[in-house]
Amino acid sequence: MLNLFLPNKHVQSVFELTPEFFKSEGIKGIVVDLDNTLVPWDVADCPEKVSKWLRSLIDADLHVIIFSNNNEERVERFAKPLDIPYIPRAKKPLTAAFIKAASMMNVSSGQLAVVGDQLLTDVLGGNRFGAYTILVVPLVDSDAPITQFNRRMERIIMNRFYETGRLQRSVTNDDESSL
Repeated sequence: MLNLFLPNKHVQSVFELTPEFFKSEGIKGIVVDLDNTLVPWDVADCPEKVSKWLRSLIDADLHVIIFSNNNEERVERFAKPLDIPYIPRAKKPLTAAFIKAASMMNVSSGQLAVVGDQLLTDVLGGNRFGAYTILVVPLVDSDAPITQFNRRMERIIMNRFYETGRLQRSVTNDDESSL
């Protein structure tokens, strides 16, 4: 059961994830969490660096969807100026929104990557769907109140992965062997 929480890859930042990496893994579609993955949970607009990263994926013929449990107003404000499809209120880790995203991109679960900062929503949901999951270190230590409980549970699970050697404690930009 614990394997459902184990990501395929663990990185410090989304900027480590290049179009070439995704293509080498057979990925054609990417769902990217918003809060604490692309921007801190309390930042509304997209910084230029994030916009360029997202555009590099799209320019490489990868499908991208912004995918969030947050409300439509929050997600739309971020995604619409970028002209990137989005799914708000995704109810991760339930699989319905993953199915919807894969259908929107016309990809199979094995061609889908899920990029996010939470084990209990992004990684669990992606693994349950059969996607390639990538855990990103959260951008900030503070979280929305609803996420704080999840973080406590994640620490317990992550510590178990560290103890068993399934994850390394230090994730750096140069570390390709984090799993």
